Amino acid sequence: MSATTSWDWQPGESTPLQLAVLSGGAEIIEFAPSPDGLRLAAVVADDDGMRVRILGPGDEVVEWPETWERVRQLKWSDSGSLAAIIGQDYTWTVVVDGEAWPDTYEFLWDLRHAADGRLVASIKTDDGYGLATAGEPWSRPYPMVREWCLSPQGARAACTVQVEAKKEADTAAFASGLWSLAVDGEPWSRQFVNVWEPCFSLDGQRTAALVRLSRTEHTVAVDGEPWPQAFGCAWGPIFTPGGSVVAPIKTGTGWTLGRDGKPDWSGRFTQVWRQVAAADGRVAAVVAPEFGNWTVAVDGKPWSSSWDEWAGTPVFADGDDKRVASAVKSGGRWSVAVDGRPWDLTGERLLGPLILPNGGPVLARIERDGCWQLAMDGRPVGGSWNKLWPITVGPEGDRLLIRGLDRNGDYRRQILTLADLRQSERSPA
Repeated sequence: MSATTSWDWQPGESTPLQLAVLSGGAEIIEFAPSPDGLRLAAVVADDDGMRVRILGPGDEVVEWPETWERVRQLKWSDSGSLAAIIGQDYTWTVVVDGEAWPDTYEFLWDLRHAADGRLVASIKTDDGYGLATAGEPWSRPYPMVREWCLSPQGARAACTVQVEAKKEADTAAFASGLWSLAVDGEPWSRQFVNVWEPCFSLDGQRTAALVRLSRTEHTVAVDGEPWPQAFGCAWGPIFTPGGSVVAPIKTGTGWTLGRDGKPDWSGRFTQVWRQVAAADGRVAAVVAPEFGNWTVAVDGKPWSSSWDEWAGTPVFADGDDKRVASAVKSGGRWSVAVDGRPWDLTGERLLGPLILPNGGPVLARIERDGCWQLAMDGRPVGGSWNKLWPITVGPEGDRLLIRGLDRNGDYRRQILTLADLRQSERSPA
């Protein structure tokens, strides 16, 4: 059961939280609201060092007992636990609700929550690089690590790794292949010139990544086995719900989408990337029908409209709803296109979109004239903000959790129903 089902979804607004109360006169380095919106955490700094403070509900301030030389990357879990990366005396570790992991590391970065709630981070020790889960490092260190991903269930991790240590000038060794994908710390049996963009299957049992076989040959490897055909270039793969692997590939006649090693779409484009798969098997991707123009193609069929600066990763609606949305940019202005039809509303920046379930509206956070607003189906709703965090949809799909800094700089939490938003849509922006 999702943690969101236990949150308070009663419509209304909680008492604003003031940053001045949270800072207590110290400098605020970074701050982040809890996922349920009831608390606000911050890293604050004074002459004694950096510490973590938590404000709310109300004016109650809780402070972690220790101070450190460095504190960064506040991370809330859905259950309300707070973590941060801390540095002291040239070592790094993670602190969770005020309690530090038992081990320290030469360096630690890229802290993430897995789906099962555990914390995972990249680490550097005296012996090499790897990942640590809940404070437990991989038993095998590597000379170098790069990109990593987590399984959908959160139980597994995969990371691109340099398997053998070689001098940087040993170009022959690197050309022969020193990189692989380590899954739960153990590398694939085969090594490649490069490995990028790893991913897990939906059940967490299989892995795939983009690999380079030579200076000019790119393909996809699944569980360590490369596709039989190589291409001049490619982008990272994904698993579809049906278990096939799809990735953008560059053929002699242009870019298209490959599936399990063979071209899948009949059309060819100047570029294809950022593909996503829907539960019903459809695949959408960002494509360039011609140089300098971007749009979205669904199962190889591009939208009739295109934009001269950007089309973002497509977003599928849930269930029987067939809508597809994307952030788009043209002429320096951002907007949202739904099934190829752009909103009239534009802004300087945009985050989203989000398609609400059960045929609900399409939402996005948009910055206009120096302030942020929530946009619904191309209309601003819910007032103006200095900052808006990601919107959370309630368990029934009809209520939204809004977390933001208002125009006075105070933090506010709101629960709005779709009826509330439609009412504010009818009001002047």
